[in-house]
Amino acid sequence: MKTKIVDRIKLSVSAGLVAGVLAVSFASSALAVLLPKIDGEYAKANAASAKTAARLPLLGDAGMQADFLAVTFPAMDATKIDTVRKSNRTISESAMGGAMQIGMPRTLRDELSQPASADNLRWKSLPGGSRVAYLRVTSPAAKALRVGLSISKAPVGLEMRVLGADRTNSAASITDAQQLMNLRDANGIFWTSTTEGATQLIEFSLPGGIAASAFDFSVDAVSHIFGTPSRKFADVK
Repeated sequence: MKTKIVDRIKLSVSAGLVAGVLAVSFASSALAVLLPKIDGEYAKANAASAKTAARLPLLGDAGMQADFLAVTFPAMDATKIDTVRKSNRTISESAMGGAMQIGMPRTLRDELSQPASADNLRWKSLPGGSRVAYLRVTSPAAKALRVGLSISKAPVGLEMRVLGADRTNSAASITDAQQLMNLRDANGIFWTSTTEGATQLIEFSLPGGIAASAFDFSVDAVSHIFGTPSRKFADVK
């Protein structure tokens, strides 16, 4: 089921909760939850979450990945991030503690003029008749990333695999067509899992006999996260 969280990305300095749902403890030696929250995002408890921690092989090879649909946001205004970091330092040094902001939303319609949709994918054939296509999304200087996809239709058999810039041949998560449709928010947006680095690569695959036109999506937004999940977001200050 879908669980809507608070209005913006926050992280408790102590062993806190993000809106009482996403628990991230600085005292813990392991980070169990890697799903930061940003305006409009949803965190989902679903069957796919059990697969997220697994490293799954991609279907296409590196040559196919080179032929991707690229979405690159401009460099973010450094003063915006500096303002947030200063606020985070103040909060962390306060005797009262508090919640720190760990990222910002960026929308395609506000920052980029070119569309990025299923129509722009470059499908490549695999042995056996199935096909793959790649979407590469970059938000410069981000420590981690989530991508919001506006999905209107996803045919049975479609799979989506997600990996970060630091992984070249295996995925951090896998999502099937039913999950893509069921886990959209009220605006029809599906948020990918969190990956570290400024770039996220998304692999879509279709079984043989399914037309590419049966799948329709567009890139709506990204969560530009300036804290590193593997460091327990300690660098947001």
